[in-house]
Amino acid sequence: MKQIKALFGVIVLALATCLMFAGCSISSVPAGSVEDAEIDYGKSEIYSRKDMDAAIEIIKAEFSTWKGCTLKKIYYVSDDECNERNINWLNEIEAANDNKEVFTQCIMFESDFYTAEQGDLSGFENGKEYKNWQWWLGRSETGDWKLMTWGY
Repeated sequence: MKQIKALFGVIVLALATCLMFAGCSISSVPAGSVEDAEIDYGKSEIYSRKDMDAAIEIIKAEFSTWKGCTLKKIYYVSDDECNERNINWLNEIEAANDNKEVFTQCIMFESDFYTAEQGDLSGFENGKEYKNWQWWLGRSETGDWKLMTWGY
């Protein structure tokens, strides 16, 4: 049994060495990184920090699925975005997706992130910094945020 483990270890080491010399690594394009992201709550007369944290956790969960992307900063922009027009827009998206939730609130954050220099990056350009990427969430009377759309 010890011989098999030792042989397995030698094979793994040899494979890692080959990949290193080929310019690769075993996990050259990791899942999205959110751990070190700066959070800026801005100023809100509408939402508490707890409200914002709940929305931010949903955004981070989505972002963490983006291969090779690193979240630098996420920030609340303004209460001005939390208006009837944008609530109606999110309700239209919800209805178009055959979902039944009716939003009474919305919140928008922006983020800055960058991508790895190489690899298959969830549809983004390699080695690029993205700024002011928007995240729109709606909330119904149940009090749970739902991520509806993101992008520019």
